[in-house]
Amino acid sequence: MHHFLASLLIGLSTVFGWAPATILLIMPFIGIYTGLVYFNEMDMARLFGLCLIAIMAIAGYLGLTSVCWGLKLAPKAKFLCLLSGTIALSSAIVIGQMSDNASLHLSYSIEGIYLLICPLLILIFHTIIECKKFIGQKGR
Repeated sequence: MHHFLASLLIGLSTVFGWAPATILLIMPFIGIYTGLVYFNEMDMARLFGLCLIAIMAIAGYLGLTSVCWGLKLAPKAKFLCLLSGTIALSSAIVIGQMSDNASLHLSYSIEGIYLLICPLLILIFHTIIECKKFIGQKGR
């Protein structure tokens, strides 16, 4: 029964977390590219924040890939990757909600929920699981 539940969790995480995160993976690369193209025209703090969120998003995708597809990462590295992905996606959602720009504003349509909210919930769930594993491993 335990194997079935673990397989079910990985399957649901793949469908509702990893698949939309794969689509969202285009965004950090566009952000880094935009930052490099407009390097002279952007405020340095904004450029640094954009690159930091992009790198954290890529790390989060790496952590989610390790959960869904069995990529071997150390428990501490997996936890840090999942945590950075959670922070990056949360930041992107907050920036989208607070933005006055119509192209950045997020809507709560089915696509928006599947592409943003589902991966965030999966990331939070697996971050908590990995945190418990990491703390349990540290206590031994």
